[in-house]
Amino acid sequence: MTVTNLTEPPAAFAVSPNNMDVIIRIPSKIRETLESIDLLGLVYFFAMNIMIQLLINLYLFTVKLRSSLLAF
Repeated sequence: MTVTNLTEPPAAFAVSPNNMDVIIRIPSKIRETLESIDLLGLVYFFAMNIMIQLLINLYLFTVKLRSSLLAF
């Protein structure tokens, strides 16, 4: 897949003449925004997302455990 940078993209997608390559045209503003996001920020975001999900699951598990123990 080839990524091209055009200031005025005529279309979002184009197919090369040999029909083997899909060319995605990305406007320069979007490309600059994507380049400004660093990899460490993405790793931090996903790590925090996983930690929050684990905390929510732990909380829900303890609530279920407590309610099942109180049922006896």
